[in-house]
Amino acid sequence: MSWLRRAATANDARALLTLGKLELAGESGVAQDYAAARSHLTASAAQGQAHASYYLALMERSGYGSTPDHTASAKHLTEAANAGIPQAMFLLANAYREGDGVPRDERRALALYERAAEHDHPESIQALAMAYQNGELGLARDPARFETAQAELAHAQKHAPPRP
Repeated sequence: MSWLRRAATANDARALLTLGKLELAGESGVAQDYAAARSHLTASAAQGQAHASYYLALMERSGYGSTPDHTASAKHLTEAANAGIPQAMFLLANAYREGDGVPRDERRALALYERAAEHDHPESIQALAMAYQNGELGLARDPARFETAQAELAHAQKHAPPRP
């Protein structure tokens, strides 16, 4: 822990990310401190750490240490999604689907679900399966594509990538 704090003090992006995550969750003997977590994650994100942007999005979305700000959350999710983080793609797709912090845009939501599904992200595959089953997101009902997506979901659940 002393090494981690020294590295964070030296502005090491990965150390700032790790310390920020620990402070956000209050884990590994680190006290939960939303203000410190926000500070460390912001400094890490400024250095291009996409996972720091993802955690900042969660903080903004849920209002950890402040009032929820869905617009700021969507901004951070966009940064993380553009860097290839499937969970960020999924959450941003949900935001576009509902118009939560961004303008409602089902086409953009669909594209984000599809990108995340390419990474075997189970929730995104499930969202696509339901869209095919119910004719949502501008898609026509398609029982065959629903069945294919269900099979992909079963596979993805067995081999799900670790969460950020």
